[in-house]
Amino acid sequence: MEKFQALGLEKIPREAWRQNTKDMKYDLYNFLAWLIIIIIIIIIIIFVIIIIIIIIFVIIIITIVIIIIHSFSQQMDTRVEVFVLCYPI
Repeated sequence: MEKFQALGLEKIPREAWRQNTKDMKYDLYNFLAWLIIIIIIIIIIIFVIIIIIIIIFVIIIITIVIIIIHSFSQQMDTRVEVFVLCYPI
């Protein structure tokens, strides 16, 4: 046993364990960092999709309102033309 102590070989497993633990911590932090980045990217993508859906919905609503207003204005114009044509001068 004294030979191993003189050479410092009894410290190798402990130092290897410490290095392995440091590597595991680094891997864990690296994994967590990438996980956070991926989650942030997914959240941004979801918000962009929601904004696009809202914009499409607003465009559809505006188009429907324009169509309704146009159809009412055409009906009003027709009635006015008929009234003007039928009114005796």
